[in-house]
Amino acid sequence: MEGISLNRQLKQNIMEYIKILVFALIFSWGFRSTIAEAMVVPTPSMLPTIQLQDRILVEKVTYKVQDIQRGDIVVFQPPKYVQEVGPDWVKRVIGLP
Repeated sequence: MEGISLNRQLKQNIMEYIKILVFALIFSWGFRSTIAEAMVVPTPSMLPTIQLQDRILVEKVTYKVQDIQRGDIVVFQPPKYVQEVGPDWVKRVIGLP
């Protein structure tokens, strides 16, 4: 009898861990795709403000509710006409229309 209850308890524990893992994966995917994402600065173009290979947290909500301002640091995908294919660009806004 005791072996059956231990087996049942083990199955319940495994299912609980699987539920927690699935929830964590879905939550992290949703957070990363809509709220914020960590990234590494790929180029030295922002020296001395941001160093090459610095880790930054990119917040994705602000520019949905307010306009970009001069001096802001933004992350974006390179334009299609640029031959360089690779990671997102990190740049400071210096000119506005």
